Amino acid sequence: MKWIMVIIGLILLAGCALDDAATVESKIELTPYLVESSANVGDDIELKILVDECTEPIFGLCLQLEYNEEYLYYDNQSEIVTGEIFSDNSLVFVQSENGIVHISMTLQQDEELVANTGMLCQLTFNCENAGITQFNIIQSEINAYDEDGNLIECEYQVSQAAELEIN
Repeated sequence: MKWIMVIIGLILLAGCALDDAATVESKIELTPYLVESSANVGDDIELKILVDECTEPIFGLCLQLEYNEEYLYYDNQSEIVTGEIFSDNSLVFVQSENGIVHISMTLQQDEELVANTGMLCQLTFNCENAGITQFNIIQSEINAYDEDGNLIECEYQVSQAAELEIN
């Protein structure tokens, strides 16, 4: 009888271990990346938003990028360059307001969902005044969506801010 209880206990422990191993935390990690870390007043600079990790297939992604309007200017009419994450046919909406660029990107119907890494997009800013400033992706404002338009529940992470020195 003692051995039967030991075997049942081992089976239960093994079952719990399998459940823990099968539970994978869904995660999307983004990074703002400057092609050049310094520039001169009047220069245009390119900021890339990189997807470092994406474990969940996504259909759409919204985020907010914070920058300092005292040092930088973003023209809402400027073209946004899409990267490897979404296709050239993707729908992209960009609006800058009060030092925050709102970015929404989505695939078109019947396009394959994406779950990979690489460049999400590239934005161009103009340097207006000398100083040191940063670009920050606002972690609480990242949202990913599935093909039905439902919010994907996962861990959204942002690596360090991108810092720019303007001379």
